[in-house]
Amino acid sequence: VFGFPFPDFFGRLVSVHDRHFHVHEHQIVVARNVSFQTDFAIFYPNKATEKYALKVTPVITFENVIIGLKGTKFNSLKSLHGKKVATVRGAVYDAAFSADNAIKKTETYHYEHNVKMLIAGHADAMIGPKTGLWFTAKRLGFSKDRFGEPLVLNKKKTWLFFSKKRANDNVISALKAAVKRLREQNVGQQIKEIYCRGTYK
Repeated sequence: VFGFPFPDFFGRLVSVHDRHFHVHEHQIVVARNVSFQTDFAIFYPNKATEKYALKVTPVITFENVIIGLKGTKFNSLKSLHGKKVATVRGAVYDAAFSADNAIKKTETYHYEHNVKMLIAGHADAMIGPKTGLWFTAKRLGFSKDRFGEPLVLNKKKTWLFFSKKRANDNVISALKAAVKRLREQNVGQQIKEIYCRGTYK
């Protein structure tokens, strides 16, 4: 079982790895990986995930941002003090953001939840990969002029994690080799560009 917001990558991985797996959308994976009912998934590294899963190999790098509604501009984390920020439960997008207790974190289940919380006024901003947030917002029918200028936090690599309960050395080695081949073919960047074309101009 796979899990990732961009199932296209897993489709390519399956074709290289030559094994049969089921692909689940990101919101299902977040819930299932609390107890690791999935075999493996792609996440940003964090202590909660590493408690239950092995960190296998880096996959794709994303730019992480904080976005508010039109008319808001956040220049730093300090400018978010006292504000509510929608963040996917368990995700660690930026260490300084996570450690800043003056920022109120509102936990959500997935990017769609982030966008809807922000639009409804239940959060002052949302945090996550810019590509994922923009793609989701556009898919939900919200124009870019509904949002303010993103505050760029960092660029961070996602990693392939494998459940410790289901760890298999042969499968893990094969997955490492398959991901390496996809990186050499620049598949991650190609998929990011496809999703970027689905976001705002």
